[in-house]
Amino acid sequence: MNNVRAADADQPPASDSLLFGGWLVVRRGRKSVAGVRVKR
Repeated sequence: MNNVRAADADQPPASDSLLFGGWLVVRRGRKSVAGVRVKR
């Protein structure tokens, strides 16, 4: 998330890892990038 490898795939994102407006940048592989909006 946010260009940092996650240690545990089942761990929910921490609130300090959310970008402005509650967004996460998720990358799978080298070219696959997605933006995910988290509502809390």
